[in-house]
Amino acid sequence: MTVRTERLKIVHPARPGPVKLYDEKWQGCESGKMVCVTPDDARKSVENKIAVGRWMTKMNGLVTYYEKQTADPEPLPAKK
Repeated sequence: MTVRTERLKIVHPARPGPVKLYDEKWQGCESGKMVCVTPDDARKSVENKIAVGRWMTKMNGLVTYYEKQTADPEPLPAKK
């Protein structure tokens, strides 16, 4: 049996890339009493929210990973 003496390479998770958001074009309608968007812009708005939510989920996973890596070990129970 052979024993490997080389060190293992630790691979950390990558940071999520930037989110490309679409510019929504809000328009005034009904004599300026309301603000409206076209159906395509409404769809883009929903896609923006989904993309930001996905990015936040990935970042939360990354933060949790590093919190676990840097956490102090559990203290030993006190002897009575």
